[in-house]
Amino acid sequence: MGKYLSAFGISYLIATAAVAVIANLLESGASMNVVALMAAGFYVAAKFVKDHGRVPGRGEKHQLVWGSFAVACLVSFILAAAYFGAIAPRESTDVLVKALPSIPPWVWLAGPAAFTLIYVLTLYACYGWYAGIVARHNARS
Repeated sequence: MGKYLSAFGISYLIATAAVAVIANLLESGASMNVVALMAAGFYVAAKFVKDHGRVPGRGEKHQLVWGSFAVACLVSFILAAAYFGAIAPRESTDVLVKALPSIPPWVWLAGPAAFTLIYVLTLYACYGWYAGIVARHNARS
């Protein structure tokens, strides 16, 4: 699985950079990052099907989903830390740090729970539904 998680990490990083440029041009929000997740998931699902000639099994799918989720979180954390540490104006960072204590505890629970749910369901669609499409297409070719 390491090969696929490495491929996911690299493709997720590239897709995130591309989506960031597009989002900036369109003046869109951060929710577009799910597009980067889907692009990386689709790429790795297709790579898995090409390498093995089949869709991932149940256990393999779970490993791919949760491994990809962990990699996406790590890449996002590193990019956010780099942004706030080196790129963002100091005033913006100070305002954010001062606002953090006023956020209610339920938001600290609901936010990550919603984020996890969206990402995990998206990854299951990539490694299940999309992998099936790729496998059926490859079987016809």
